[in-house]
Amino acid sequence: MNISKRPLLARMGLVAQTTRWRPTLAAWSVAVLLLALAGVGCVRFAFPFLAVTDRVETRVLVVEGWLPDLMPIDPVLSEFRDGRYDLLVVTGGPTPRRELLGDFGTYAELTRTILVRKGLDPEVVVAVPSIGVAKDRTYATAVALRRWIEEKRPEVRAVNLLTLGAHARRSRLMFQEALGDRVKVGVISTGDLRYSGGRWWKSSSGVREVLGESLAYCYARLVFRP
Repeated sequence: MNISKRPLLARMGLVAQTTRWRPTLAAWSVAVLLLALAGVGCVRFAFPFLAVTDRVETRVLVVEGWLPDLMPIDPVLSEFRDGRYDLLVVTGGPTPRRELLGDFGTYAELTRTILVRKGLDPEVVVAVPSIGVAKDRTYATAVALRRWIEEKRPEVRAVNLLTLGAHARRSRLMFQEALGDRVKVGVISTGDLRYSGGRWWKSSSGVREVLGESLAYCYARLVFRP
């Protein structure tokens, strides 16, 4: 280029000409395709990732007591009998409407009564209630379980935790955090009455639950500190 035709700032050495690269239409198409595939993968695999079932060898079954609100009680009975457990421990904090539930001030006590009325031996079903907290309720119930094990059953070295659908992975994380390395935690995910796990995106309940549990799991994994 003729020096005299160059811009004044260029002649003064204040700017310089460069070659700028930009994505082509093909590149944008590939990017859109990859994003679409990632979205489909998230929709397809989010629920199976959250609703994990991974049992460990143990004779102790732990059930989160609020489950009867959202699922049939029969899966709990089947798991206890088919798994040949010796002890069923029910956790849970205060019920929201204690004035309507009489003597059942906590979900642990309420669910224990339901299980006994369904035919389980009252000698093998134990209620371990937890205190009411404004946040991190799952962790609070796990802490109550840890204290009960330390005081009543120090020989316990593993438990299987039965919980609801997409709540499973986060529940196991919280219980393992509370119980520490001393007690190994397995997990069993049960069905949810509100939506089908295989088609969770087709119902408002499923969308709220899966997206909410995804965010809650990220919080528990990355942010939460006991």
